[in-house]
Amino acid sequence: MNIEKCIENYCDTFYHDFWGINHLLTDEKILKQQAIDFLNQYAMNDLEYSCYCVPLMRKVFKFMPEIKFDFSVMTMADMIEEGLEYFMYNSSPLFWKESYELIQEVCAIYGDKNIFIVEEECCEKVPSSAFKIKIPVGVTWERVSNGGYITDVLFNRPNCNYYVFGDSGQWGKWCDYDNNDFDYETFCYKYETLPVLNYKAYFFEYLITESGVIDSGIGGKLTGDVPL
Repeated sequence: MNIEKCIENYCDTFYHDFWGINHLLTDEKILKQQAIDFLNQYAMNDLEYSCYCVPLMRKVFKFMPEIKFDFSVMTMADMIEEGLEYFMYNSSPLFWKESYELIQEVCAIYGDKNIFIVEEECCEKVPSSAFKIKIPVGVTWERVSNGGYITDVLFNRPNCNYYVFGDSGQWGKWCDYDNNDFDYETFCYKYETLPVLNYKAYFFEYLITESGVIDSGIGGKLTGDVPL
């Protein structure tokens, strides 16, 4: 990703206009420097993304970020690789403290070294500024959320879609916040572990079917047949 383009795209003017932050209470120079520091530390360059990240992503997801996934005419069979179990639930934003820490537990059990966050480029008006982030497992929420206006945009901005996954290729999270119906996420995994069960339990009351109907306990396995 292009860090300069990203900083420019989410400049403090946009940030303040979008979130309505009080100029008297916020030091814009500090916010911008925090944003630059965050991207310098966690943003992937094009080579790392294409050579290392994309092959890992293809273990979990069929769709690539430059193509738009349309929930109204597609199913999870079009998004997720066969053999993965999954469940869907109403949710946004991308992360908050509790959900981030639950993902850290998932990473630990699968042996991941990094959490990857890749934005669907076609959601972004400036594709080169679409987020391509790699966060080492073990980085605390307090640290990773201290990225000025960039982390506020990354973790809280609506109308963007994201792929989240780890090095192991054993799990992933597809976050669809850019559709006309409802914000939802799909969590998929190779085999069930205690952290996966804990993650599902956390979102239990928000579990849904592929049609968006609330139905606790719903899920499926992609073996060529999509559950109704």
